Order: sequence, then C-alpha cells, then structure tokens
Amino acid sequence: MRTGSSPPFSVLGVSTLAIGLAALFWAEPAGAEPRPPEFHKAPPARLELANGDVVQGWLDSAPEEDAVAWQAEAFTTPFVFPLHTLKSIVWPDRNAGAPTGEYRCELAGGDVLYGTLVDVRDGELLLDVPALGPLHLDLRGVRRLSPWDRPANRLFLGPGPIAEWRSSGGEWSAEGGQLTGAGPQSQLQREFALPPRGRIEFRLSWRTHWDCDVSIGTTANDPAPFRFEVWRDEPPPASPWTPRPPNWARLLGGGAVAPDPQTPPVSLDPLHLMLVRTVDMTADATRVQSLADCRVAPWQPDSLAGRLHLLVYFDFEAGRLLVHSSAGEPLAELQLPAGPPTGSVSLLFDKRSGDVRIERIEITRWDGERPASGAAGEVQLVRTDGSTVSATRIAFDPQNRVWHLSTEQEDLAIAADDLVELCGAAPEAVAAGRLRAELVNGQSLCGDLVGVERDVVRLQRAGVREPLNVPVAMLRALVPRESPPVPLSVGGADDLAQPVGQMQLPGSSLWGRLVDNRPADGPGLVWQPVASLTASRLRAETPASIDYPEPTRPSARANPSPLLAPGHGLVSGGIDGRSPVPVGERPSILHLRSGDQLAGHHVEITDEGVMCQSRNHDFTRLPFDLVSALDLQPGASIGPAAQAKFERSLTLPRSQQAHPPTHLVHARDGDCLRCRLLSLDADELRVEVHQRVRSIPRETVTRIQWLNPDGVEPPPPPGPGLPGTTRVLARLDNRLRIALAVDRVVGDLLLGTHEPLGTVRIDLARTRRLETQPTGPMGVVEPEFAGWRLRPAIAPRPRPDRSATEPALRLGQPAPDVQLELLGGEPLRLADLRGDVVVLEFWASWCEPCLRTLPQAEAVVGEFPAGTVRLIAVNLEESAEVARQTLDRLQLKTQVALDKQGAIAAQFGATELPQTVVIDRAGRVAKVLVGGGVEFRTNLRETLRAVRDGDAGGKQ
Repeated sequence: MRTGSSPPFSVLGVSTLAIGLAALFWAEPAGAEPRPPEFHKAPPARLELANGDVVQGWLDSAPEEDAVAWQAEAFTTPFVFPLHTLKSIVWPDRNAGAPTGEYRCELAGGDVLYGTLVDVRDGELLLDVPALGPLHLDLRGVRRLSPWDRPANRLFLGPGPIAEWRSSGGEWSAEGGQLTGAGPQSQLQREFALPPRGRIEFRLSWRTHWDCDVSIGTTANDPAPFRFEVWRDEPPPASPWTPRPPNWARLLGGGAVAPDPQTPPVSLDPLHLMLVRTVDMTADATRVQSLADCRVAPWQPDSLAGRLHLLVYFDFEAGRLLVHSSAGEPLAELQLPAGPPTGSVSLLFDKRSGDVRIERIEITRWDGERPASGAAGEVQLVRTDGSTVSATRIAFDPQNRVWHLSTEQEDLAIAADDLVELCGAAPEAVAAGRLRAELVNGQSLCGDLVGVERDVVRLQRAGVREPLNVPVAMLRALVPRESPPVPLSVGGADDLAQPVGQMQLPGSSLWGRLVDNRPADGPGLVWQPVASLTASRLRAETPASIDYPEPTRPSARANPSPLLAPGHGLVSGGIDGRSPVPVGERPSILHLRSGDQLAGHHVEITDEGVMCQSRNHDFTRLPFDLVSALDLQPGASIGPAAQAKFERSLTLPRSQQAHPPTHLVHARDGDCLRCRLLSLDADELRVEVHQRVRSIPRETVTRIQWLNPDGVEPPPPPGPGLPGTTRVLARLDNRLRIALAVDRVVGDLLLGTHEPLGTVRIDLARTRRLETQPTGPMGVVEPEFAGWRLRPAIAPRPRPDRSATEPALRLGQPAPDVQLELLGGEPLRLADLRGDVVVLEFWASWCEPCLRTLPQAEAVVGEFPAGTVRLIAVNLEESAEVARQTLDRLQLKTQVALDKQGAIAAQFGATELPQTVVIDRAGRVAKVLVGGGVEFRTNLRETLRAVRDGDAGGKQ
C-alpha cells in the first residue's frame, strides 16, 4: 500500500471529447501486438511525475500543446502527460560533458549558454550555440557574458561522476549526471584546488523535506567553513563575534517541527535557509531565504518538495561570502576575519534526513568585486585591469574582435582580449518559461513548451528571437520550473467507476485505473495513469502487478454492474467480513490443483464431478482430477494433535494398496477419515470405508481433501493461450485467488476466461492485487495441497541370506535368534529370554489396525502374573521419536524394539501388519496372528493360556 503524505492524483477538467480525440489519435489497428518504433532502440529515459510515479520510456510526438507524449516500453501506445503533472525527465545514461564555446552567456532566470559570439547590435547579441544554432538574445535579458575559451576562467562543471566524490553513510547514486542521496546520516565530499576568490553556482532539489548542511571551504586548518543550514524561526539580530544565541532552534531531522525524524514538517513558513560561520567558538549568521520560497508545488499543502538555485561568491582571504539568487538578486552576505586557506578546499554535503539531489555545480573565478549590475538601460564592462566602464550603447566587431561602447562622455573601443566580463542591468523577473532543458554539453535553458517530436523538443523563451529546437539526443534532463495551482484529487472524475490502483512494472510505478477496452485495443488490460490524458494497452508479455489500497476502494455495491443478474454479485460477507451471512448459506472454498481458490455456493458432489456456483462464475461441473480440496467450513482451525493424525493418515497400508482411498475427510472434532467419496448434498456426505457405505452429516465435516497416490502427477493446467493473450492472477480481498485470460474491462468488472470455469468476473473494487503472468502455463501458484499425497507403507525386506524356497516361519520351530535394539538404545538378544513366554507385536505408527491391536495386546498380557509373559512391540522402520510419540499418544507402557532396516520383520515373515508372534518358554514359535480383527483379544488370550499350561501345539 502506498504510504506518505502525497496521494495519487488525477487531472480534473479534461473533457470526455478531449480524451476521446487523444485516444483516437493514438489508436492502433487491431490484430498483431504493436511494437515500439525504431527510435526506441535508444536506452530509455526516466519520467517522474509530481505525485511520485516513475515510468521508463521515450519521448514521442505530442498531440496536445503544453503536454508531453511518453512511450513506455511496457505499453502499446504513448501516454500524454500535461506539463504541470511532471516533475522531471532524466536520461540516466547521459552525463554532462565539458562545455565548448568562445563565450559563456548567463541569462536572466539562470540559463547558461556557450557558443561563439557573432555580433552585437541594436540591443541584440547573436550567439552561435552548439546543437541549437545562431540565437538572437535580447541584451536586456543577458546578465553576464564572459570569455570561456580562457582556461583560467573555468574551474569545474558537474557534479560529475560519483566515483570522484567521497561518501560515507546512507546511499548516494548517480543518474543522468546528477547525484542523489537517500537514507539518514550521509555525507558527500569532494576536494577542489580553488582559488582564493571564485564563484560557485549550485542547484539542489528534494522530494520529501530539506535537512542538509552545505559547507564551502573546509580545510585542514579551517574546520569551520561557511555553511548553509536550515533553522526554525528567524534568529534574532546578532552582532559579529558573539556566541550563537541559545534560543536559536536548528532543524535536525525535522525534530524542531515534528517529533518523528522521518516525518517531514507540515509547514515551511518558520523554516529558513541560513548562512553561518563559526570561528573560535563564536559565530555569525544571516538569513538567506525562507524554504517556503523554494517549494515546487505550493498548491499542495502537504508537499515539501523544493528546489534551491544559488550563486555563491567567496573570498577566503577576506573571509567574505556573498549569496545571490539565480536571477542575480543579492540575498545574504557574511564577512569574518580569516586568513588565506592552505592546500585543497572541499565542498561538503552533510545530510541528516530526507533526500537531496545535486543537479548542478559550476565553479568559476571571481575578481573579488561585488557582482556588477548596471543601471536601467546600461551595460557594464569589466576590464582586465579591474576598471569598469558603463555604457548606454554597445556593439561588437567580430572581424577585428573589438568592442565599441558609447558612454555619456565619449565613445570607446576595447579589444576583446581586454574584456573580463560584460554585465547587463539587473532585469526584473523574466518569464523565462515553464520547462528547463539540461543538455549534455553543460548548457541549461528554459522556455515554454511549443511541441515535442520524436527527435526535437521545441521551446519558446522570452528574450530569444528564435524558437529553441533542442535535439532529444542532446538532452540530459527536462525539469518543469513551476506549476500552476491546479486542484488535485485522489479519485478523479466522479463518473469513472474503476478503482484507483498502483501498477508496478520493471523500473516503473504508475497510479491509475483499468479502463474499458476500445475495439482497436483488443483483449487485454488497458491502463490510464491518473495524470495522463490517454490510456494504453499493457503488452501481454510484460510482468506487472496492480495493488489496490483499501482507502481507494469504493464501498461494496449490491449490484456493481448491469451485466450481473440478481444473485450474481461478487463474494461479499462471511469470509470477507463485509456483511453477516447465515451459517447455512456461508460459501465453501474450493481449491483447484492449478492453485485457484473459489468461494462456491450450493456445492454438491456426484459421480460426474463437483457441481458449484461461484459469484465469480456461473454454475459449473468440475472433474475430480482438477480439484485438490473443498473447505466446507472455512477458517476452522486444526490443532497439533489433529494435524499429526492427518499426516499419519497419508500413509497407505499395504492391505489397501489394491483398493486405495481417494479422499480424506476432516471432522470438526479434529478426527480424520480415509475413504472413497461417493456424493455430497445439502445434508450429508456419503463415503465408502473398507467397502462399506457410511453417511456423515455435512455439518460435522470441515474439509474434504482429494488424495493422490504417490507418483501420480496432476493433469497439466491449461496452456498460455493465443499469442498476445494477457493472463492475470487476481487476489481478492477475501484472500482467495483466481487466474484468468483477460478479455475486457466493463465498469469495475474485469472479464475473462478460465478453463474449465468458462467466463470469470472479477470485481476490481474487491480486489487486493492483480499479477500478470507473461510466460508459462496458467498454473499460477503452488497449490496449497500440492504436497499431500498418499505414501505406500514400507514393505519389510527379506532376509538377505535366506533362500527363496525356504519358508519364512514355521510353527513349532525355534524362533530366529535375533538381537533387538530397545527404544532406550540398549541391546537385547531373543535367546536371553528363554524361560519366559514372549509376545512380539510387529507394528508401525502409520498402520491404523496396529494402533488398535497394540493396546489390546498390552491389556491381555497384563491379565497374566508379572514375569510370566513378556510383550515386546517391534516397530517397523521408523525413528525412535515417532515410536515414542505414538506410545505417549496411546498411553502405553509397552517395551519397544526398533527394527530400523526391516530385517527382523523379514526373518519372522511379517509381510503384513499388524502381526503377532507368540514364542514359548523353549524359544519355539507357538502362534502367529495376522491382521488383528475383532477376535484378536480372545485369540491372543487363549494362545497365551495354552502356552503357559504347556500346550503349545495347534495350527496357525
């Protein structure tokens, strides 16, 4: 079940006509399974929605404006997602490379372009940008232009490969050239050979909540660098070089707001990003901005996802650090006495809870002067000697590489090599666009989405004359900058009957609904994500699962679909606890050998098979060889003693191997009965036991189990069906399961076929999980009773040195002089018992007649004076533990000998059990009784009296 504060959402306000037109646009002809187009041979990208859904696939041509079409590998046609439902699209196999170009151009809003300067005139800058071509940029939107072909200016662009960073604790991973940290208490650090003065641009984002310190300038001699920390409530004013006020409340794992470190705070209003530095146990701090200003979904009160984009100017020699927004607006400044750093300087991310994604880090040099910002209508040029020139007009001669400036006093010409940077007037907030494109060559630009083709993303940006045609092959990430406050809901439109579930696929997870099939879709599962304008059919060969969490299920309906006549609703009441059901009308659970479990009503058994009617299928006759068990009283518990007796009942005596039982009947009192099932009606169960017909009241029976002789395999389940058939295992909320080949979805009913049940109906509102079975037969799970098979009793082994013609045992002849191993382990030779009358009772725990004759033998021997008759129960080929447990259960005190190999039984000719051998005082065989029976007690008593009185004659 989905957890967290952000539920699945759906887009409201989409008309039925729009959905229908979009579906028609993507319609595929019926018949063979459509395959992805050729461009899908490229590695898939990762699309993440604002509700946390993730799906792998490829960009496709979009039929809607302000939307992207996404072809997921597991589906036949693309989904269409409105732009405001997206969080990001990342190509994980593409890392940012080194930018190439003569100049680096920084635009208002944080965009960065690299290219060759072609011309500057009439208030426009013409820059030839790799992969984008020549672009005319409005100078009013250019914040900074600096030479990039000078190696001294560019220091680092990343974050780069994760192998170049040092991590500790938690988990850090790389994806699409970005580094992501998950888990509590984790750090990520990298050392740089930074100059004394420079600029760091970093962009970070998070999904849950922000609790990560960012330290800049850590060295061996200066363990207290400048740090960005998150605090609750704005701290009071403090003068430099004073201890940190004790009433400052630092946010540690959300503890300052919420008691659970893993529970993010609900409100971001009191949380602020602070710039802090501590020196010699004293500190200074200043507020940078409120975290509420960093939220990417402010219309969702329970969402704390955000993004932070800052420009940090550092001067380690002067102990100064300036913080500007991505638009160049000054945010914070700290200046503390400090000496110049020695050795390398590190950048450290110290995360205590939540998550963080490092999207961009760029380090360049800085001349130490406060970032220039000309007045309105002015441009400032910074020269190599540190001087600054403010100009009202500017032009560039690319042939002679000379800048021409007009100031209030004069016109100037400055060589291009003399330029350090060109700074435009600080522009007001510019609507740069809603979608940010990150390119593999290090460029970053925003724009409004105009359209998407398979190979090109078309953007339009304010301040750029030409449309931006971004090649998909050059994209590293697409990230919406902001989203409008569109109302979101869990259930979606009220006229949709299907419940909301979460589909899990390899590498993907999507909340959505199964919707009605269009004729062009053909049979199968058609899925519509809650954020998508269109639906698509799941490919039959795709392994997938759909989980339906309880909060999203509608209440039970008496007649959920007009397709069902009265009385054919889905399973409700009794075993699922939704409504009370009279005892006489409670459904039975039918277990099939394929693993299916059905809640059947009016179950009857005749010589033709099992007749049942389930609320998932119509009245059906099932052959016996397809059934494994029938629970007439579901939920009836079986105690340990009854379970042990049940397992013993699976051993088939040799006397019944010619006519074996076919069923095992469990009674309410825990007893078990092996039998042949004849019939079952509403009142009684008729069985055959030892070739006698017995009637058992139905109300006393809890379960009927079909027995399979050892080595007899069940019939093969139905095959996989026609190519393209989607096979599904439905796990219902009453803990039953049923497999079917999907036909269609109508309303909240999933319809399909199951052999031999025929048409099957599954109420999605009462389904916990659906699992597709892309390969193999329809046998979906290991049946609950698959391992319960009859085991033939072990036959005694003949004596190895005895000839085939020699009789096993003769009356009046000396008994074989065997050595017995008593239950306690001590040995006993039969010859040592000469002078006593000895009764050898051959038995086994799996032999029911043995369990009846053994207590009778002990009782008869007990009638004679102590020391005159000795009873030894010889257990055949079982462990001492089994023999001991059997004596305890029967409450017997009989002395037991273990015949583990069956050799003693073979010498005494014990080929059938039970067998009783009486040996007189002289050690001769006096009598052999086989099979017990109703006269066993009388026969044994008379034999012992005759032997005691000296008459050991007679015939067997």
